[in-house]
Parts: sequence; C-alpha cells; structure tokens
Amino acid sequence: MAKTFAENAKKLREQQERLAKGAEPEVERVQSERPSGLGGLVEGAKDLNAKMYAQETIVPAIDSLIDRHKDGQGISKEEVEKTFKGIMEKMVSDNVMTKEEMDDYLKPQKVQTTERVQTGTKMVPEKVEDRGVINQIGNFVSGKKPKMVEEPIYETRKVISDGPSKFQQDMDKSLQFNDKGKVDAPNLKSLKDKLLNSIGKVCTSLGLDGIAKSCRQSMSLDNQEKLNKVESGMVKMTHEVTKQAKGIGQEVGSKTKGERLGEQTQNIVAKRQKSGDSPSR
Repeated sequence: MAKTFAENAKKLREQQERLAKGAEPEVERVQSERPSGLGGLVEGAKDLNAKMYAQETIVPAIDSLIDRHKDGQGISKEEVEKTFKGIMEKMVSDNVMTKEEMDDYLKPQKVQTTERVQTGTKMVPEKVEDRGVINQIGNFVSGKKPKMVEEPIYETRKVISDGPSKFQQDMDKSLQFNDKGKVDAPNLKSLKDKLLNSIGKVCTSLGLDGIAKSCRQSMSLDNQEKLNKVESGMVKMTHEVTKQAKGIGQEVGSKTKGERLGEQTQNIVAKRQKSGDSPSR
C-alpha cells in the first residue's frame, strides 16, 4: 500500500502543478461498455459530463453534510432532507431536473385510512336479555316494559389524508435512521483520520480516485465502516432523487441526465471506499 500511496501522491503533485499553471484538471476516463463510432463518442461525452457534475456538485454536498458531523453523534433526518432538497434545487437551476418533477417528488402522498364516527343515537333496552326481536315480542306479550337507555350509532368511513412524500419515503428506505431520527456518522476527532478524510475529499474532487481510496483504507476500521455505510445510504438516496429527472435529456435508447448522474455518483464514491485490500487499523 505504501508504494501505491507514493505513486498516487506523485499524481496529486502533478495535478496540483497543472492547476497552478491554469490548466484544466485531468479527469479519469469514464469506463463503460458502449458502441464504437460516433454514437459511442456521444455517449462517452454525456457520461463524462455527468461525472464532472457529480464530482463538482453532488459528491461535495454529501461530503459537506458528513463533514459537519465529526463527533460521532450522527446526522439528523432534517439535515439529510435539507441537503437533498438543496441538491434538487441546484439540479433544477442547472436544467437537469424540472421544477414540476421536484415539486411532485416533494408533495405529500395521499393515504387512505378508516375511522369510526358517531352519526346519531337510538333507544334500546338497558338489559341485554331484553334486547333482540324474540325478547321484545316476549316482553310485549307479557306486558313487561323494560327500562330504555340511549345508545350511540357508529359508522365506519374512509378518510383520505396527506401522508409522507415519496421523497421522505425514499429517504427512510435509503438511510437507516435510529430511534432518535439520526444516521450513524464517523468520529473524526483523531487527527490522523481527520487529515486522511480531508485529503481523500480533495483527491475525489480532483479525480484522483487512487489516492482517495488509499486515504480511506488508512483510516481506523470503525471510521471506515461508518463512512462507507453512511455514504452508501446517501448514494442510494441520490439514485432515488436523480430518477425523478425524466423530462430533460431523454432520447430514444439513451439514458436521461438524471440516470447518468446517479450512476456516476455511485462510481465516484465506490472508488474511494474499501476494496478487497486489508485496511489499516
């Protein structure tokens, strides 16, 4: 791992030198199976654009959310919701998602329930043995007049009300919130883990996936696992959010901009997470 880290560090220095000279950063080529020729070039360009957008907009928003919670106390549902609403607003602003798609995703879903409602009252014999048709006939014949009492009449009705939005439902499915309404987050009080996490994020933004992965693998195992888990949940939620973007960039036999964004966000995060190598403890 030391050799790999050294090689990646060299790449980082070279990348920084390019940036210092005002050159564009080199972004790793998007690898995917696609047809050759002009069609393949067009698809490759679209995937590269999606990767750059994910790298510049979506992944930094996720990283920023996690970075604000370094004490291991978890991330609240309200903050997760705010972050993804911000991502959607940015997608709308950048013409990746329509405002109608966002509003539809955020609106409450209609939920049908039943409720028992009192609609009136009726007079009935106080004693159960005096009730029923046969007993009433017997009382009439014998001249017995049972004591009557008022009894409520109930009716079961269907009720349509506002429930959680599709956005809120997807958030609950994507992330594992505890009883306090939070998801686990790493404890980055350790100087080593804090530094490695910061370097890893910078490398991710520069497209240096190898260094980012080496940084992650050099962190404590507990923080690796918590980071991987919360990031994976955020990526699942990103997929759900970007799936809503259907009206822009849709072509026959091609993916929407939203679908590409979801895939590229997953690729970027997966490359810096733990692989088959043994992590440092």
